[in-house]
Amino acid sequence: AGAYWGTRHENNWTANLHGTPSTTRALLCATLHAVYSADPCRTLRIWSDSNYLALMYAHWAPALARLGWPCAHSDIIQTTVTLLAARPSPVQFYSVRPSVENDNMRAATTLAK
Repeated sequence: AGAYWGTRHENNWTANLHGTPSTTRALLCATLHAVYSADPCRTLRIWSDSNYLALMYAHWAPALARLGWPCAHSDIIQTTVTLLAARPSPVQFYSVRPSVENDNMRAATTLAK
């Protein structure tokens, strides 16, 4: 998993995953790291080539919480939801087409491998 903030940024992060490795788990771990690492008093913008993050945190998480988190990767999702709820500033999720190639997307992909 990896989170890319920018060229030589101190918050750039990469890690081996614990638990069942998957692309979804890597995406959730990177998101958790971003929310944890970001200044909570500034808007955080998270860009991904997956719609999953926006759907999970804006739509599905409240229902999953009411049901007791019956989903894969609930450990990461619950922790991220707790951090999101504690932030005084918003988090905005943006989706880019998977086929879009730019320097930031290439750097993020390289960092995550």
